[in-house]
Amino acid sequence: MRSISQVLLFTMLAGGTAMADMRIELTDGRILTVPYGADEIRRIVVDGRTVRLIDAAAAVAASEAAPSLQGQLPPRPAPLAVGNSLDEAGRRILRVGPERELRLPSDASAIAVDGDIIEIDAGRYVGDVTGWKQNDLVIRAVGGPVHIDAAGRGHAGKGLWVISGHNVTIEGIEMSNCAVDDNNCAAIRAEGGDLTLRNMHLHHNQMGLLSAMDFEGRLLIDRSEINDNGVDYEALGIQPGHNIYMGAGGSLVVQGSWIHNPVSGHNIKSRSAETLILYNRIEDGDGGHGSYQIDISDGGRTVVQGNLIRQGPLAENYSIIAYGSETRSRANSSLELIHNTVVNELGNGIFLRNDTPVVASLVNNAFLGEGELAVGATREAGNVRTGEPMEPADIQRRGFGMDKGVQPGSVEDFTELPAWEYAHPVRLEKRPLLGAAPDAGAFEMTGPASR
Repeated sequence: MRSISQVLLFTMLAGGTAMADMRIELTDGRILTVPYGADEIRRIVVDGRTVRLIDAAAAVAASEAAPSLQGQLPPRPAPLAVGNSLDEAGRRILRVGPERELRLPSDASAIAVDGDIIEIDAGRYVGDVTGWKQNDLVIRAVGGPVHIDAAGRGHAGKGLWVISGHNVTIEGIEMSNCAVDDNNCAAIRAEGGDLTLRNMHLHHNQMGLLSAMDFEGRLLIDRSEINDNGVDYEALGIQPGHNIYMGAGGSLVVQGSWIHNPVSGHNIKSRSAETLILYNRIEDGDGGHGSYQIDISDGGRTVVQGNLIRQGPLAENYSIIAYGSETRSRANSSLELIHNTVVNELGNGIFLRNDTPVVASLVNNAFLGEGELAVGATREAGNVRTGEPMEPADIQRRGFGMDKGVQPGSVEDFTELPAWEYAHPVRLEKRPLLGAAPDAGAFEMTGPASR
């Protein structure tokens, strides 16, 4: 039996007959129903305390006979009596920390209601995993870094945090070491809709982010770091994990983020009808054993713009970007690769593999390293190539791609110059406009040899 502090409600559904049910609701979501005979129970003891039984029908009759106190009682208190306040818009703030009434994030998730703001004090929270079912939440770190170390645990066999509510924003939290028996524990399991992750760090989990196939709305990953997620899938005989895995529902936007060093699988895998990958650094790193850097498995509307994409020397797949690798004829599909810098350190392979009838637009990209530029239908303009896989600093220093791009409007689907560029680590900066023509690649040339 759970401790008495964890028992929410005892309800005796007495009907005056020989048999009835006792319903016990626990805070972890379990509901226990115990059938009993009216003359069978002598008493119920929880943690040494006797729970008094009340005949529900008798209680109702007594309440109807009592005088009305309507308007005489004080308002019902909020679920949290102390330690909370309101923001300027009147939203309740629940504060979490080792010295507060709510010591753990899971304590807040148990009492939060729609519209709450949850502020988590700086610190390390070990072994605390939970689910958030409420809508319109803001969950954020305050006062310094917040690190939630799952310590090999997972909530509901799914994730460190399972988000089933809609319109949820999570900011400034580090999450690591989530594991479950079926080896796909995600730091964030997105099951609701319209989820924003900002300034997050998801690392060393079996999966970084995993969305449900029926996720609704937009999933935005903004200025975050996601790395070293995955499992040894060959040893386990299972499908590999990924740093980011977006299911078929909703749309995925990844911007200003550093996605790197996958244990296996892909840095970004998306089945969504719309995928926008904007101004990121996406790479294997020296020790990463990733497959595709970007896998748009089922096609759909896809824009890959302003990214530094690097395939490492230990990559497990020759292709860097794959489009339609599993579904080749999805309706309303399009693919635009605009102003990216794509580096291949593997020594051979394919920069873009397009397995669909869609004609992909490749405009103003810089492709560095050995390998075939594209397999499948493409239209190309303003791209530059070299067989040397240079470092980003060398690209800037040597001015590779300077003034080599074409202007917007010269190619179908290319209508405007990128407004931003990635700044390491996990920042976005305005992209300047310099020179006689746009520079090819993800960065405007501003080094000593540039202008």
